[in-house]
Amino acid sequence: MASVYLSSQDAAGVLGVKSPISASRVLREWGVINQSRSGTSNSYLAEDVVKVAFDRRRVALARHRDDPAAYAREIVAQLRPPAPPTVTLVDGRKVPRDSGADLARAGADRNPDPLVMIGPDAAMIFGPGVLKAAAADLKPGTCRYCVAHIETPWGGIGPDLSEACRTLLGQPCLRCTVDLTPAKRPAARTASARPRTAQTAVSRSGPTPMVWWSSQAANARALAAQARRRGEQGEAAQLEQRATVYDTRARRGDPIG
Repeated sequence: MASVYLSSQDAAGVLGVKSPISASRVLREWGVINQSRSGTSNSYLAEDVVKVAFDRRRVALARHRDDPAAYAREIVAQLRPPAPPTVTLVDGRKVPRDSGADLARAGADRNPDPLVMIGPDAAMIFGPGVLKAAAADLKPGTCRYCVAHIETPWGGIGPDLSEACRTLLGQPCLRCTVDLTPAKRPAARTASARPRTAQTAVSRSGPTPMVWWSSQAANARALAAQARRRGEQGEAAQLEQRATVYDTRARRGDPIG
């Protein structure tokens, strides 16, 4: 089956960086070779891009004690620092703080790009879409998970049901909960069945298997659409078939590999 390639624009989404130029620079720093056949744009093997994304996330997590939940709490404290319950007026009186006015001012003054304030590690670990949803000023009752799905760039790390993501986004709505809950496998009936420790280790060292396979499916479908536009129907059909396989693996939560 033909190899899957990503443009530098799509690679930026997978890596969680803001531009194709940044993506090309990151990939060059990690030793990934440009696979372009023409000088118009850069393209890279999808598996190389995803590997770099995983490796960068692992390094970023190490800088934060391999504790994404604790780092998420630090981010929330930066995005929404707790305010004192009272305000001292000019005449010395202390009155209750007007939380509504505070929120309005915060919305006006807050940097619209949370990645600038928080730094690049957060995007590597949680994905820029999750951070934008965590920083957004939303009406009460709005599901930040829904916003995160919309804001997540194509192929990038999206929200999950981990403690860290719940710290950033709050509780997901029912639809997001169902969409993000992997299908349960039948219980092993033999003593020789392989334990789940390998899958758990993968989840702790990088994006979850569901995120991996879903990203691969999205990559394959985008490339299938490009192949159809070029009139290469056979290649498009192969890529669509591959995307279907990836979707199945994402639903089952198959280990990466």
